[in-house]
Amino acid sequence: MDEGGKTGDTGRSNKGQPRTRRVKISEVAKAAGVHASTVSRVMDPLKRKMISPQVVEKVLKVARELDYTPNEAAAGLRRRTSRTLGFIVPDISDPIYPRVLRGVEDATKERGYMVLLGNAGNSYADASRILRRMSARVVEGLLIGTTRLEDPLIQDCLDNELPTVSVMRRSNSNSISSVTVDNREGMRMMVDLCLARGHREFCVVAGPQNISTGHDRHEGCLDALEARGISLEKSHIYIAKKFTVEEGALAVKQLLGAQGLRPTVIICANDLLAIGAMNACRSFGLDCPRDISITGFNDIEFAKYLSPPLTTVTTDAYAIGFKSATLLLDLLESGGRQVTNIRITPQLRERASLRAIDHPA
Repeated sequence: MDEGGKTGDTGRSNKGQPRTRRVKISEVAKAAGVHASTVSRVMDPLKRKMISPQVVEKVLKVARELDYTPNEAAAGLRRRTSRTLGFIVPDISDPIYPRVLRGVEDATKERGYMVLLGNAGNSYADASRILRRMSARVVEGLLIGTTRLEDPLIQDCLDNELPTVSVMRRSNSNSISSVTVDNREGMRMMVDLCLARGHREFCVVAGPQNISTGHDRHEGCLDALEARGISLEKSHIYIAKKFTVEEGALAVKQLLGAQGLRPTVIICANDLLAIGAMNACRSFGLDCPRDISITGFNDIEFAKYLSPPLTTVTTDAYAIGFKSATLLLDLLESGGRQVTNIRITPQLRERASLRAIDHPA
């Protein structure tokens, strides 16, 4: 240590702790025996393929040894990019979105991007405000989970020339790319399962009809029932205003309480509605599945741990997030404007909330 307590060339502070000075790209280049521009390309996942694998391996090894971290902010200013994507979700408290976000983050970190998250709370005004703030922070592309069938936010994205992919939902305009589950097919599968278990008396708790997850699941359910000879009366259908536990409980109070219906099964448009329905049935002295069966859609993380475990349709939320981010990054890399709509095939998860009914011969 130099006289006066100043640090010398040991790379440590006067308290013996490692210095926090950022290692320069020139230091990595010198240690690796290459030009600084080569190090820059190696650190950029999109440009790394321009360098030979041997050099890439050598540079990355030196970077790790020196604990080098690229200055993404400075690099972004130089190339007028931020390597940041925006993701606007409708309700961060919805248990399906952590899995979607994991998929998004896994896809983006592989390509050297990070994600800026905004929670719109199912409000167009809030979604629009978040979009403006994200645009001001120079996000390169946008993932939106708030999409409605008729959605002015999509035009806002187009006006801002912001590459955008809709996550979990689609719009009627078909003007931006989307990654969704095949909601109609999922409901057809659920209807067929209920019929195979002997059910003929149905009630349906549908989701909001201004978004594709609510609309397509409802249409898919009714179409499947009618194709199998069951025409459901409107009195047996409850249209929820939101995909929430509270709305599921209100549906049961209306269908079973106010109207006195006694179906053998209630098909719900998502798992939160099903949980609310299940809880409300208990308040009427009805046991699930002994007295009434209940099904959901999405297969959220704790659906299999409910009592009884919930029969539902899995949407593979992780895959939707991963494919959405990958699609957006591919659009950014190619500079393309083509619209691509990806639909993921769902799968059934049959559990104890749906029981078989024996009909007399």
